[in-house]
Amino acid sequence: MNLKLVIRLLNLFFFLLLSFPLLAQEQKPVVEVEVVVHPPQLPDGRKLPMSDVQRSSAEQTVLANMKTSVGSLFSAERFDSDIKRLMRLKKYTVSASTVVREDGITVKLDVHLLPLIKTVEFKDPEGENVSVSDDVKYRLSTREGDFLNHYLLDYDAAELVEHFQKDGYPLTKVSFKLDATDEGVVVTFIVDKGPFVVILSIQFEGNTQFDSATLYSKIESRERTFLRSIFGGGYFVEKTIKEDVLTLKRLYYFEAFLDVAVSARTDVDYENGFAKVTFTIQEGRRYKVRNILLLGVNRLSYDEVRAKISTKTGDWVCKEKSDSDVGEITKHYHELGYITARVDVSHRVLDEEGFVDLVYRVYEGEQIRIRRILIEGNWRTRDKVIRRELTLLSGELCDLNRLRESVQRLFKLRYFSEVGVDFADTKFPHLKDLIIQVKETRCGQMQFGFSYGDLGFQGRFLMVHPNFDPFDLPTSLSDALWGFFAGRRFVGGGYILKLELAPGRTHSVYRLHL
Repeated sequence: MNLKLVIRLLNLFFFLLLSFPLLAQEQKPVVEVEVVVHPPQLPDGRKLPMSDVQRSSAEQTVLANMKTSVGSLFSAERFDSDIKRLMRLKKYTVSASTVVREDGITVKLDVHLLPLIKTVEFKDPEGENVSVSDDVKYRLSTREGDFLNHYLLDYDAAELVEHFQKDGYPLTKVSFKLDATDEGVVVTFIVDKGPFVVILSIQFEGNTQFDSATLYSKIESRERTFLRSIFGGGYFVEKTIKEDVLTLKRLYYFEAFLDVAVSARTDVDYENGFAKVTFTIQEGRRYKVRNILLLGVNRLSYDEVRAKISTKTGDWVCKEKSDSDVGEITKHYHELGYITARVDVSHRVLDEEGFVDLVYRVYEGEQIRIRRILIEGNWRTRDKVIRRELTLLSGELCDLNRLRESVQRLFKLRYFSEVGVDFADTKFPHLKDLIIQVKETRCGQMQFGFSYGDLGFQGRFLMVHPNFDPFDLPTSLSDALWGFFAGRRFVGGGYILKLELAPGRTHSVYRLHL
């Protein structure tokens, strides 16, 4: 007998042998579900009072959210889902254990109540209130009326630090304290904002390719002016300055300064609240393209692909232009059915100063042709309504550009909330089944209105259904009425139905358009 086959059989035997106790455990019934509710506890160990009503309510809520119950066969997967469902309630922390007995399995849940947040306060170190906008409060996890998860307090403190730093307080520090009351926990964030600092001046050194005004227009940091002192702005934010350094480097890199180096020096007077920012730029050499190399082209004509590159030898190295070339080459491959094709571009530095070779490397992949087009998920809309929006046909090469256009056309119908694309393998590597996956949504609109004037009383009813099907006939009168409004009848044909009723004493309008 083949040695490899013997080894596989032995592995299978030992796997079944080890799995047997687990399988036996899962087949045993649940004989007891024990829920032990513990009172709320603060991070420092202080326990809050818990009434009998709270304990009983927690027990009932836990049992109501569990599919694992007495008498049912135990399933580890179902039990794991029960624990996750309880944790999503965000009211408790839960630890679970199981005990295997001869007559079945006992399940024990230790449920720790989370403290209820009575109020959330923002104070400075002296105890005075600190103003925090509603949009910042909304971004915090700690909110009045919710249950306290003390693990998220550090994240909320970091969110507050970032907020005040953006407002010109670079040395902001935030801590928190918890005070227990009979009604819940009072969470107090202690905000030490520190000095308020604005940018007095922004200067640039070493720049010759771009003048200072151009560089200033590209960055986010701003000098403090009279108008900004009134309407806001000109704050000293270290994070923004670091982002400005990257912005300036990208600006030079895109213009062929491949060796550029940018740094920022800040002189901060915290006592007077002023900062001076100096960006130092070492531009380096500006590079030109000596040769353009195109690698990896095997399935298409070299000249055909080379024609998609607009960059010429002798041009300055421009990343924006080379990225455009990559997009054109990729688009061309996608048009011809190479759905996995991708293109990379890189620079090859030469000994000759001021020149580089621009290298485009193509990874072609397989050329794919569509065998069949399958539609999934459309229980209302007919297949033909979807297929008429597709710009691809069975038997054609899979043009990804036309496929993207088809997806956009389906979205524009507003029949679907989601449109997805997938490919299924066939026994032929170059043939794929194209699967269009849709998720339908309710569509259409209905309007009611009334008016009274010189012409007397006038009513108006307007109904527009963009996916009407006059051939989807009901089986009864109730099916016709309720089925239509529930989206089960007269729907899916792709016809546009417009019904307008405007009765009045002197003038009436009745329109039906299909």
